[in-house]
Amino acid sequence: MRHLKKNRLTFALLMWALVFHAIVNGHQQDTILDVYESASKCNSVNKTRHINGECYEVAEIIHHSKT
Repeated sequence: MRHLKKNRLTFALLMWALVFHAIVNGHQQDTILDVYESASKCNSVNKTRHINGECYEVAEIIHHSKT
């Protein structure tokens, strides 16, 4: 069971999140809109939706939130 949980976590960390950037009440707010299995898919969706956002590795977001 522990091995299965570790595999799911590893898979999640290799995914890409589409993050939307906005200014709310004078402060920058970032919101994860969706998560994708590849950077190319994430960037494609970002481009076709014309979103003011960027794609980040999920692991990078988790690491950044801990600092």
